[in-house]
Formats: sequence, C-alpha cells, structure tokens
Amino acid sequence: MGRFDGPNRQSRRAILAVASTVATAGCLDTLQTGGSDGKQSQTDTAVDGATDTKLSDEQTATETETPESHPLAGRTAVVSIEQVEADRTRLEQLLGEAITFWNENHEQYLSYTTTLEYKPAADDPTIAVSERSSIDDCGIHDGGDFAGCATYLTAGDDEGLPADVRLVPDESDWLYRMVIKHELGHVLGLSHEDEPANIMATAIKKRFPEFEKRQTVLDLRDQWVMEYNAAADTLSTAFDHAENGEYEAAAREYETAGEQYRAAAKLITSASETATELSTFEPANRDRLLEMLDSEQAFVDSMQSAIKRLHAGSKQIVADEDGYETYNKGVDLYNATIQQSLPETEAYIAAVGLVHITVESDDE
Repeated sequence: MGRFDGPNRQSRRAILAVASTVATAGCLDTLQTGGSDGKQSQTDTAVDGATDTKLSDEQTATETETPESHPLAGRTAVVSIEQVEADRTRLEQLLGEAITFWNENHEQYLSYTTTLEYKPAADDPTIAVSERSSIDDCGIHDGGDFAGCATYLTAGDDEGLPADVRLVPDESDWLYRMVIKHELGHVLGLSHEDEPANIMATAIKKRFPEFEKRQTVLDLRDQWVMEYNAAADTLSTAFDHAENGEYEAAAREYETAGEQYRAAAKLITSASETATELSTFEPANRDRLLEMLDSEQAFVDSMQSAIKRLHAGSKQIVADEDGYETYNKGVDLYNATIQQSLPETEAYIAAVGLVHITVESDDE
C-alpha cells in the first residue's frame, strides 16, 4: 500500500496467532507382574506395604508379619542406559544430575535409605533407562502422549526389578532433566501426591517456579493479540471507506482502531511489568521475553502514530481542507509499521518457559 492523493489504495492486513501452552510430564507405569496371560497387570499394594492379615486367637503380637520394605531399601541401585535415541553424552549428563539430586535428598523424601549409581554398561542393572522417539502408552495411562514412563515401585514389589524408565528427549535441558527426576521418583516409590511437588506433582503450576506470573504474561499477551486482530479488522473497514471516498465513515473507524491500539498498549505494559518481576531461571529467558515485549510495544506505538495521521487526514478531507498530505503520511507510516517483524508465538512461549510441558490429566 503506497501513497495516494485520492480514494484509490490497496489495503494491507496482518493477523497474529494467540499463544498457547502445550501440556505434558512423565507418567508412571504399573508394576509388570507377568501374569499367566502374559499381559501387564497392576499390583495393589498397601500404602505402608504391610500384609492385610487378620490375626487369629492363637497369634501373638510377635508373630505379626513385619512390613515389607522397598526393593531399593538399604542397597545401591545400579542405573544403566539401555537405549539412546539422541545424544548419549547429554543423556548421561542429565541422568547424572538427576541421580545426584535423589542421592542428596532421598532422606528428606523417602522412608528408607538408598543410593543410585550410574554404570554405563551394567550386565544386570537395577534400573534400566532407555530413550524412545515416542511413548504412546504407559501402563494404566494408555492412549496418551508421554514425555516419560517408569515402573512404580512400592514396598514389597521385588518382582518389579529391574525397573524400567522410558524417556522421550526434550530440547530443553531443564525440562528433560525434570522428567528424568520425575520418573526416578516413581521408581523410588513416590506418587504424584508426594513431595517434592515441583518434581512429582501432576499440577503444572506446582512444577514450575513462578508459574502464575508466567501464565499471566502469556494471558496478557493473548489479550493484546486479540486487540491487535480486532484493530486490524477495523483498519481494513476504514481503508475500504477511504477507497470509496467515504472519509467521514473512515474517520470513525480510525478513531475506533486508535482506541483498540491504546488498549493493546496497556496490555503490553502490564505484561512487561509482570515480566520484570520474574527471576532468571530455566527454562525461561527473561531478557529475551522483555526484548520481545519491547518490540511489540514499539510496534503498537508506531501503529498509533499512523492511525492518528490517518484519522486527522480523513477529518481534514471531510472539512474540505487539504488533508491528503497528512493522510498519506499515515499510509506511509502504516506500511512501514506492518513490515516490522513481530515475535513468533512459539518463541514467545519458550521465552516465558511454558512450552513442551507434559502433564497428566487429573484422573491419572
């Protein structure tokens, strides 16, 4: 769309996509007991692992069966990698970091003591780790799309060894490391209701630091995108009126578009204020996030300036004043503004840190 001295012009319009997050995190597998039909089955185990036995009159307290212990209790569990889908060095590094975490913190979260030890080529590992290109089923949680799946070991589940941990590599080290920690937590006997919640919880907001603020930034940005798209529709209508020489109607539409862009500017300002409150942590990139918000703020400011000229020029033309020069300045600024490159939605979500997250539904 170029300069013009009359109604002839070609309208330009761009639409942005609203941001959205992807939900997912590792799930647990049921214990494979190897039933007679060869199919996987689930073993129901008492919370404390005790045998539910009714005492007879002849039994004494000393004859009561003692609680069973976790298969990894009081021993060193050898962790080995059975299959690599992507980068072995990277997997070994992230797996090693996850193992270190549990070795340093297991006494805080487990009712027993154990040690995890990585051996790259163990003949008889206690925990077998393998990468997969995808995981379509995970025990009772079949039919999903999982980032990880592991044998859920509880007290007395000795038949569950060696425990199986399946992983789908993620591009983010932080997210992939979190999934590995999550799956090892299941092997250690932790469920989704157990601490540490930032690793084991099903709820996404419990897994990620400052989740509410990050989600607020995305929500505000989504609202500004909707305001932008509404303004784009309004501008399209205004340009159509101007093309037909209906400058009075065009002026009204330009005024409405200006109000919509002012609303968009306030939303970006609010998003920026929230973003500045975020700490610098993985997997978010706060500096990149603020940079993208600044670019969108500059875009909106430039568009507002263009609309002011378009509105003023239209009003002058209606008043039989020489408003074409002002109007054309608005057209030029509008054309220059829409050529600016706005951040891709995927990059925006990645900078906030809420991307490629896997979570189970509440009933899982």
